[in-house]
Amino acid sequence: MRSPDKFRGCLIGGAAGDALGYTIEFMAEESIFGIYGPKGITRYDYGRGLVSDDTQMTLFTAAGLLLGTPEYSCGIFEGYPYFLAQAYRDWYGTQSSGYPLKHPAVRLAELPELFSRRAPGNTCLGSLAYYAAHDEFGSIENRINHSKGCGGVMRTAPIGLYFCDSPFPIEESDRLGAEAAAITHGHSLGFLPGALQAHIIRRIVEDDASIRDAVKDAMAALKEEYPSIFHLPHMLRRMEKALSLAEDTDLERCVIEELLRGPNDETLRSAVPEGVRLLSVEVQNGRCFVELSSEFYVNQPDTARGRRLALFSLVDSLTALSEVEAVSFSVEGTPLLRYGVFDLSHGLRRAEQVIG
Repeated sequence: MRSPDKFRGCLIGGAAGDALGYTIEFMAEESIFGIYGPKGITRYDYGRGLVSDDTQMTLFTAAGLLLGTPEYSCGIFEGYPYFLAQAYRDWYGTQSSGYPLKHPAVRLAELPELFSRRAPGNTCLGSLAYYAAHDEFGSIENRINHSKGCGGVMRTAPIGLYFCDSPFPIEESDRLGAEAAAITHGHSLGFLPGALQAHIIRRIVEDDASIRDAVKDAMAALKEEYPSIFHLPHMLRRMEKALSLAEDTDLERCVIEELLRGPNDETLRSAVPEGVRLLSVEVQNGRCFVELSSEFYVNQPDTARGRRLALFSLVDSLTALSEVEAVSFSVEGTPLLRYGVFDLSHGLRRAEQVIG
């Protein structure tokens, strides 16, 4: 059911997460842990939360939806995508012009605080610059580029909120989520996630669905709504994988098995010796006890560098999990005390510089 508390939770929670991630958006994992420590990001930089263009455009999505309601649209009926595009063009103005804008479409653009560039994506800037110059914006039927970046989906949360408990059918709000993303992102993997997110949020807020149930329902809905889009099965396979990982309570086992499976790219080689199997894994008091098959010892690399990579590809991946501080190894039930020149008798702790 419609709940101001859920609306605030969605929007403020999104902004808080955005602010935590904004300053490290383009950093490698090793650098993040090197700067912030083994637990990762636990505080705002600069002593306060600075949001990125993601939150800015989310706010302009909300403003565009309000602009499209009958009481605000002055009798103009162009459909919600038109009003969203108007709002996004105002956002583009805050990134490319000085304050104030001449004749902004939404009042949000009258806030001087929003005239701040926070790493805006080139696709959004380019698409909206084209709209400002030619009065033509992208849509599913009129795709203006082939971008499949995240700049489309990151702003569609208000669509799921806005139409909660309304007569507007959920398949139509899904469609609007996709159309909102397609204003700037023309590849199907750029706009389909907009529909997915709008559906998930609406189901959670409107029906008190669990996250898992909302995701599953959204995936089923997109199969019906976009059956002919070529890349939809690819996206749904990735969603199924994400669900599988989220539902696996034994994250340590999942991490190790992914490493043992090796890279999908045939030009790359796994750091772990070939043929190794995971026999058991258990975490006690911050230490992860990993039992591997004999191949880990018998097929160990010939060089110290190779052994180091084999060990720390496992150790650094496991200690990225919040409950793991150190890793101890055994082979076929026997504690592994040495691995070449490496002393394992006291376990190993994170050393991301080895992998980096």
